[in-house]
Amino acid sequence: MSWAIHKTNETTGQTIYIKTEGNKIFSGTSEDSAFQSWLSANKDNLPTEIDKQVKEGTLTIQDAE
Repeated sequence: MSWAIHKTNETTGQTIYIKTEGNKIFSGTSEDSAFQSWLSANKDNLPTEIDKQVKEGTLTIQDAE
């Protein structure tokens, strides 16, 4: 499943991302390791909204460790 933008945390200003697998919902911020792994693996085929954030520089794909 693909990650998507859920909302922006009003207190921290961080974007919250979610993905659904069956009846489970996963969420995280741009620093979340599972989200970053997915970003890195799919950097050439990201959903439009997430790709826009990467191109604008508001979302960074971190180097794999």
